[in-house]
Amino acid sequence: MLQRIYGIAFRNRDDLKAHLTMLEEAAKRDHRKLGREMDLFHMQEEAPGQVFWHPNGWTIYTTLQDYMRRQQRRGGYVEVNTPQVVNRKLWEASGHWENYQENMFIVEVDEDHAREKTVNALKPMNCPAMCRSSTSV
Repeated sequence: MLQRIYGIAFRNRDDLKAHLTMLEEAAKRDHRKLGREMDLFHMQEEAPGQVFWHPNGWTIYTTLQDYMRRQQRRGGYVEVNTPQVVNRKLWEASGHWENYQENMFIVEVDEDHAREKTVNALKPMNCPAMCRSSTSV
């Protein structure tokens, strides 16, 4: 059985001390901790990895989202929205199926009129083409 081992080295004690201080400061700003403490959001085991936004958290989220949309428009980008779950044929055509299938969430759907199951998969990343330059539209 293989096991991954991580190591880190420093030139001197001052660099080590600076790194440890940075880790302590990062722990103080951990979004999971702050989210609970500030009543911004929570997570539940019934929806692993999904955020249940509380009113103040959702306000912050949408304010940042609006800001990013303005910045993208100024930069000449246009926003698109594609489905989160699509048929495997799209992922085969894009090359995602071959490269990421083992890490994709796959859903098989029984179709009443079909003799076989339809295979769909959740987007493995922010694909396809979620953000493109307006010159390429």
